[in-house]
Amino acid sequence: MIMRLVVENDILIDYLICREPFSEKATLLMELGYTNELELWIGTSQITDLIYVITDGGRVSEAAYAKKTMRALRKMLRIYATDEEDYDAVAASTWEDIEDAFVFQTAMKVKADAIITRDASGFSRSSIPTFTCEELFIHLADEMGLEYGTTAF
Repeated sequence: MIMRLVVENDILIDYLICREPFSEKATLLMELGYTNELELWIGTSQITDLIYVITDGGRVSEAAYAKKTMRALRKMLRIYATDEEDYDAVAASTWEDIEDAFVFQTAMKVKADAIITRDASGFSRSSIPTFTCEELFIHLADEMGLEYGTTAF
């Protein structure tokens, strides 16, 4: 059975800008999404934040690059369409970080096995397990016997 994971933007940014020391594991995660060994999800609520980062603060001159990046990411990620019910749930939630609440809501809706983040403390209220990329690969090795070395690309 393929693990279904919701990926928080910090991991995607680590991958996109090769942010050290996190980029190697983030890249490996994205490669496993590309090869469909893992099912990686994001919610539409995350997309505008990601585009803002990709376009260096919303620069129109970066639109072509952003679109190219979006097409590449789409080969690795599935997208959950956040809806009114999700919006209302987040607005009524007790979560302090609204972005994390939307990520959690996405994870609930896609029935994720885990949320992949670098800030697990933001998900202390989550009923869904959270892992850093490093912790995920340890979990895959220990619990499923799947060991991944370094990135292939």
